[in-house]
Amino acid sequence: MREITYSQKNNIPIVLALGFFDCLHIGHKAVLDACRQSAIRHNAKTAVATFLNNPSDKDKLVYTYAERKIKLEEQKIDIILGINFDNDFSKLNHDDFLDSLFDNYNIKAIICGFDYRYGENRLGDCNALRAKCQFRNIPVTVIGEVTTGLKKISSTLIKSILSEGEIETANALLSSNYTVSQIVVRGRGQGRQIGVPTANIILHGDKHNIKEGVYGTYAHINGKKFKAVTNAGAAPTFGESNHAIETHIMGFDMDIYGKPITVEFIKRLRDIKKFDSVAELIEQIEIDCRW
Repeated sequence: MREITYSQKNNIPIVLALGFFDCLHIGHKAVLDACRQSAIRHNAKTAVATFLNNPSDKDKLVYTYAERKIKLEEQKIDIILGINFDNDFSKLNHDDFLDSLFDNYNIKAIICGFDYRYGENRLGDCNALRAKCQFRNIPVTVIGEVTTGLKKISSTLIKSILSEGEIETANALLSSNYTVSQIVVRGRGQGRQIGVPTANIILHGDKHNIKEGVYGTYAHINGKKFKAVTNAGAAPTFGESNHAIETHIMGFDMDIYGKPITVEFIKRLRDIKKFDSVAELIEQIEIDCRW
C-alpha cells in the first residue's frame, strides 16, 4: 500500500473515498467496498483520505493513523492520502478543499458516506460535493446510513461500547476485530519472574481506552498469530495503578522488545482484581488461558 500526503501531486487514476475512517466500522466498510467496485469499473486504484493526526482536542480515537493503515491494507486499499489537520487546513473553504483535490489528483470517482462533511466549519456536504463534481463530470456515490437497531453505527457508538467492555458487540460492528497495535516495551518484569511473561505496550495518547479487564486475545507477531490473554488496565496485585496493555502469549518466549505487535481482542473474560497471593494470580491466569 502506498502513502501520499495531501497536496503532494500524483497522476495515478484513483477512485477516492472521503471521510475520517476513525474506527473502520461496517458503515466505513460499505464505503470501501463501493470504492473497490468503482475502481474496477474505472480501471483505477483505490484511495482513502484520512487524517494523520487527531483533529479533535476532546475526543480520543478508536484507531490511530498507524493502526488505520493496517486496517486499510486489510481492506485491500491501494493508496492512503494522509491529511494533517492543522490550523491552515481547518480554515480551508470547502470549495477550495475540493479544488485542491482535483488539481493534485487524477480522480475518476468519489465515494463517501451520507453524513460526510468537509471544509471550514464543516459547511460542505454531500449536495455540495455532488454539485462540484457534476461540473467536472466526476461521478459521486453516497452510501446510506448503516444502523444497528435504531442506532446509527458511528465512531461515537463504537467508543461507548468499548468503554463498557462489550468487545464482542464492538467486533460485530467493526470491519474486523478490535485491535491495538504498538511497539513492545520493557515492563516491570514481574510476569517473567512468576513464569508468566508478558508483551507490554503503552497506548498512544490519542487512543480511546477499552474498559479495564482481562480479555481473551490473539497476538499477531511477524505475520504469525498466537493465542493470548491480555490484562488491559492496572495490576493491583503488584501495586500498579497505571493503565497498560500486558499480553501473555501462550507457548511463546521469544525476545520481541522493540518489535511491533498487534493484539486482537476477542472476548472479555473478567474484571481485574487484586489477589491475596501470587499463587492465586497464577492459578487464575491458568484458568484465563482456557478461554
